[in-house]
Amino acid sequence: MYFAISLYWLKLSMIRLAFLALLFQPLLVFSKGGGGGGGGKSGSRGGRSSFSGSPSSKSGSSSSWVFWYYGGCGNYCILTFSIVAFLILAIILLGIWKCVMRRKYYKNKVKSYESIDLESTMPTNNKIRSNTEMQYPPLPGTAPIIVAPPPAYTSISPAPEKSHLYGLRHEASHKAYKAAKQFTRENPPHEILPPQEHVEYILLSGLKAWEMIIPKERAIPSNIVNVSNKGLVISFHGKNDIMVQANYPHFRPQYDDNSSVQPSPASINSTTELMISSQSEKNYHKSSLLNNEYRLILDKTAEHWFYYFEVTILSNPKIKDTTIAIGLTTKPYPNFRLPGWNDHSVGYHSDDGNKFHNDGFGGRSYAETWGETGDTIGCGYYSDTGIVFFTKNGKSQGNAFTGLKHIWFPTIGADGECKVEVNFGDDEREFRYKEARGTSVAGPFRCILTHL
Repeated sequence: MYFAISLYWLKLSMIRLAFLALLFQPLLVFSKGGGGGGGGKSGSRGGRSSFSGSPSSKSGSSSSWVFWYYGGCGNYCILTFSIVAFLILAIILLGIWKCVMRRKYYKNKVKSYESIDLESTMPTNNKIRSNTEMQYPPLPGTAPIIVAPPPAYTSISPAPEKSHLYGLRHEASHKAYKAAKQFTRENPPHEILPPQEHVEYILLSGLKAWEMIIPKERAIPSNIVNVSNKGLVISFHGKNDIMVQANYPHFRPQYDDNSSVQPSPASINSTTELMISSQSEKNYHKSSLLNNEYRLILDKTAEHWFYYFEVTILSNPKIKDTTIAIGLTTKPYPNFRLPGWNDHSVGYHSDDGNKFHNDGFGGRSYAETWGETGDTIGCGYYSDTGIVFFTKNGKSQGNAFTGLKHIWFPTIGADGECKVEVNFGDDEREFRYKEARGTSVAGPFRCILTHL
């Protein structure tokens, strides 16, 4: 861009030069004549240039402004060409300098953005609050239980793929970037698994316990996004960048010694079958499942298993103007940022097919673009290796990241009008990715519902 500007100014300078040449043409000719008239004798003596202001000059009164000349060009001619040459050189040097500075600026832009974190320290939270209660609100009829958080985050090396400064379209503002950084400073990730009463509820309800919810950190009007069909259908209305998360993370519900719902000792083997009667339930919120006997099967023999969920595009009328993102985030997460944009998140974006991990810029090259109505995009996570991968219409797009061992929540985001449906792996709908059949958002679980 700056090269083009430099070229433009060069052309403009040449036009000015031509104009000045035409303007001073009579004077230049006169200076030649004046100098020649005044220096005729000296010219005959050696052909050297004469000083027009000397007493010997016969035309000194009419050519007193001529101090010197060279060949056929007088002082104004040489002065004009010198000024123009200086201006041209200055413009070229300015263009080169701007190009160098622009390159240096973008090379260090990530570092300069990260320096925002140093502008203010982590604010002190004077209010004593329970992170567990905020992240997993107590179920009706139960008392809150506080559990200790797992180990903290570990850093990993960046992915080797080419990093992009900009995405294909719809870049979020720098103001949103700073606001998200501030949000993370004030609300660091909790890394807390669901407490035991939630685990028991999940074991009673099965995979239907998972649903997408709108984060409560900030109130979001229904004309921006809403969730329906028991938390499985999300409608984005194209007002802003917005995301929704699952109410529970990827994890395998386990019993503890104090659980009121325990498996039968005879049924514990390579496959644990949990037969739970509705008579042993606590006063959880009403569910049609609680009128039946529910069997939750955990396959302990599965090798190299992973967590997985899929999202199907139900409608995307403005595909050229809409970016949809699927990924994993921690809680709390700023609801005005797509997955992958903010700290402690990963995402796969539809507009350019790039992958994102803690990346507020253009992401890294990854796979195919997507977003057509009917497209099904999946997200898988190996908890033992921290591998995150994505699929498109039943085909793996390859590993996106490795070494990301966090408590991840399935997350969907969009910046335009669209409607999507989530599949957490219940028996009613099979995954399009065949290798994921038999696993789920909770790992290799199977749910069997039988009437009493």
